[in-house]
Amino acid sequence: MPHLYKALWFKIIKYNDENNKNFNHIKAGLNEVNSIISLYNFDVLVIADRGFKSVDLFEFISNDLRWKYCIRCTKDVGVEIHLIHPI
Repeated sequence: MPHLYKALWFKIIKYNDENNKNFNHIKAGLNEVNSIISLYNFDVLVIADRGFKSVDLFEFISNDLRWKYCIRCTKDVGVEIHLIHPI
């Protein structure tokens, strides 16, 4: 059976919120989306811009929601990849 992909655009507009850096409103929104789409057993890939560079946010996406993610990073970000099965 071929994979079917659907795009869902999701945006929270609270850029001037003084608590913006803790991403609580983003997590609440993603939890709401998850409560709807988890009924359908979709594989989810979150694509984010560099403004969302937060280890806590992406640990939430990966560990709590069990989604995959792709984020565009700024040049000052270091990336480490820990392989379960080394190549």
